[in-house]
Amino acid sequence: MNATTGFALMIPLVLACVFACAKPHGAALDGSAAATPESDPCTAAKLSLGAATPATDWKAPDGCVPSGSTGAPPTLVRNDAEFSAAFSCTGNTMPGIDFSKNALVIENKMLSPAGVGSSVFDDGKTITIVDLFRDNCPSDPIPMPIAHTRTVLVPAGGERTFAKSTCKLAKSCD
Repeated sequence: MNATTGFALMIPLVLACVFACAKPHGAALDGSAAATPESDPCTAAKLSLGAATPATDWKAPDGCVPSGSTGAPPTLVRNDAEFSAAFSCTGNTMPGIDFSKNALVIENKMLSPAGVGSSVFDDGKTITIVDLFRDNCPSDPIPMPIAHTRTVLVPAGGERTFAKSTCKLAKSCD
């Protein structure tokens, strides 16, 4: 076994450990019940985002994957033609999005070793992508960046700009 083969064999193990250690945003930081708005450090109010509301998570249909490169700026998809340009789909798969009511935000990036995902907020003019991170725990695997794609729905209409923010989640090393 050479170094490349050994590294390739470690990737599934490392990913399993990282996802097992990371708690989804909104989950209780101690693993019990869901975090309340009072205990969640990453709400729109606590991040001073004014009237922004959380975007709605969206899952691509089976057979569709984003075609953008990791690290590209976020994309706002407003119609079927833009969807076809932003996704590679098998067959005639359609997104199932009513673009008269919603637009789709696509973010492809590499999470830092302490990254646990992102939250997306929209106030009708600015879409704010909040990178979520936590301190490493002593039993964490060797940190490495992980590809992360986030797709969410925001209300259709109006011009939007993108903004970035960060939020540190509480450390939980159970």
